[in-house]
Amino acid sequence: MVRMTLELALHLAAVGEQRAYQVGLPFNLAVVDECGDLVAFHRMDNALLAGIDIASNKAWTSVTMQMPTAELAKLAQPGGDAYGVNTTQQGRVVILGGGIPLAGGSQIIGGIGVSGGTSAQDLLVAHAMVQTYNGIASRAISAAHLAQAHSAYYRKHELDKMTLALAKLLLAASVRKSIQLGLRCDIAIVDDGGNLVAFYRMDHARSGDIEVSENKAWSSVALQRPTADIAQMALPGGDAYGINTTNKGRLVVLGGGIPLRSRHRVIGGIGVSGGTSAQDVEVAEAAVHAFHAFNQ
Repeated sequence: MVRMTLELALHLAAVGEQRAYQVGLPFNLAVVDECGDLVAFHRMDNALLAGIDIASNKAWTSVTMQMPTAELAKLAQPGGDAYGVNTTQQGRVVILGGGIPLAGGSQIIGGIGVSGGTSAQDLLVAHAMVQTYNGIASRAISAAHLAQAHSAYYRKHELDKMTLALAKLLLAASVRKSIQLGLRCDIAIVDDGGNLVAFYRMDHARSGDIEVSENKAWSSVALQRPTADIAQMALPGGDAYGINTTNKGRLVVLGGGIPLRSRHRVIGGIGVSGGTSAQDVEVAEAAVHAFHAFNQ
């Protein structure tokens, strides 16, 4: 049976991007596994920030409810069998079109979520991803192929802004480093506002590290310094002791979050979780080194 690998998720995201260009809008694209946990996420340049959570939650809803969100929307109408379902799960259930589960045989192996246009436009992109999945579901896909990196075209001026193309290149560098170290990591790239741009969860990486990696990246941007440095300052007697109890616990004081600077300005950050703090730093630094190489 086909399983949701990072390689498969990235292939589907690439198809979604191509369809998005045809539609003429930037979209947020999320791919989750059979448990609804995020495997890959791409926010196309200038896509709506609100769509970050909406896309991820559409994908999660399609898996946990085992139906497309557009069908769930019909059932959730007044008098329907699922009326009010969107008020459950702390608002995580989404009944907007664009979330579709992916089946492998008789079992759901994952789901996709798209957000950026109307429900009809979201569905156009989502259906392109589903059609591609259906066409390759019987073919084995190697996760290690990512080590050769999905290259993406970028221009020098883009290094002053965290674009999706740049994020992909940085993620590829970190994935290669993670493979070299024998690790399976969750890796997140955020923009200068700490908003998620792209996320990869390597095959067999812990789902519990999804939020940790995202929050490491956010923390590095919010405080404009590596989380390993913040960890030292947060020790008893340090200048930032207790800071990790602020911001509703979102601030992370574990190594692996590093801000990315261009021309002395933070344009984004990377967060890695999956190994020890020292290993996470090493994987994150691979992206930083790649960024500096592009920035020369």
